[in-house]
Amino acid sequence: MSYPPQNYPPPSDVPPPGAPQYAQPVFAAPQHQPLGFTPPQAPKKSPTAKIVLGVLALVLLLCLGGAALFAFPIAQQQGATIALPTTIGKLTLDEGPDGKKVVDSMGAAGGKLAGHRTKGALYKDGDKPVIFFGATGLNINLKSQLDDAFRTMNATGQVDLDPGKLGGYVRCGTMSTAGLSMPVCLWIDHGSIGMAMFAGGELGSSGTLFREMHEAMLSR
Repeated sequence: MSYPPQNYPPPSDVPPPGAPQYAQPVFAAPQHQPLGFTPPQAPKKSPTAKIVLGVLALVLLLCLGGAALFAFPIAQQQGATIALPTTIGKLTLDEGPDGKKVVDSMGAAGGKLAGHRTKGALYKDGDKPVIFFGATGLNINLKSQLDDAFRTMNATGQVDLDPGKLGGYVRCGTMSTAGLSMPVCLWIDHGSIGMAMFAGGELGSSGTLFREMHEAMLSR
């Protein structure tokens, strides 16, 4: 015997009357217990370290600018060397721990930038630090490199000085770095670059002192 098909209602999400009701489970991310100590903070760099890093960046900018399209040698200004005398006028070379940090900073930068041999030193004018960096190698677009460097430093009160028998360009200005305002001077020729930052100095006297450094340090 056959039976007619039965029509059953479709299943429903609504439970039948009288069925027990269950709340949907709620999942929450596990709560971490607060740390029982304060993690140590990274040591802050000293102003001197920030100044050194800033000068390294500027030396790199200058040296890269020497890779010009017209790589012809300027014979009379090649073969330059930069010495670091123990005294220059009223400056004294700092060969202690602070001075060593400046020298090591140059070593950490690789010792060479864009084919230039570099060196750094810390001098003291009484109790005022003078940070020096120099590089020897071929430079072509001198005026352009000099302008770019001072533009990058946002230097104000720029003054061009007589480079004397060594030739090239010498310029000083005032810049702000690491929260400090200080004179900065730079020489550039076809075979060398020199830069000094005079913490606590004045622009006029710093320019005079930098010309002494230029003459005492550079030889060809």
